[in-house]
Amino acid sequence: MQIGAIWSSKSYEAGPEAYHSWSDAWKYRNVKLLGIDGECKVLDLPINIRYDFSGNKRTKWFASTGFTSLLMLSEAYNYNYVYPNTVPSDYPRYVEKDRSGNHFFSTVNISFGFERKFLPQLSYQVEPYLKVPVSEIGIGKVNLYSKGIMFSLKYHFKK
Repeated sequence: MQIGAIWSSKSYEAGPEAYHSWSDAWKYRNVKLLGIDGECKVLDLPINIRYDFSGNKRTKWFASTGFTSLLMLSEAYNYNYVYPNTVPSDYPRYVEKDRSGNHFFSTVNISFGFERKFLPQLSYQVEPYLKVPVSEIGIGKVNLYSKGIMFSLKYHFKK
């Protein structure tokens, strides 16, 4: 079992239809919203089960799966209109929100990778991952997918 805490900044662009709490409201407005640029600061709290499927004393190959809870630290959105100079002043252009909510077990984690010891009690890991949403997050109720490669150091306590 693996647990952790990862602070991350997620930047993305999406059309108004991706923001489920806002998409219906834009259908009836007299301006054309092209898209919204978002940036969220989150605390990612993963709980995973890891299976080592091959290797030796120095090198291991593994697969991992589990869930992540996301704590939204801040959200910021920039609205992009077709004709920005003709947009009424009461329409949003930029929205910021702090501590918009917690989303427990909102993402399924899938990863694989390898670990290599380079000192008796220290190893490094390289782990490509995919995080698939199981619930909508943030004030826009977005399905936030994440992918990447995690590089980490691991300390092995003596038995």
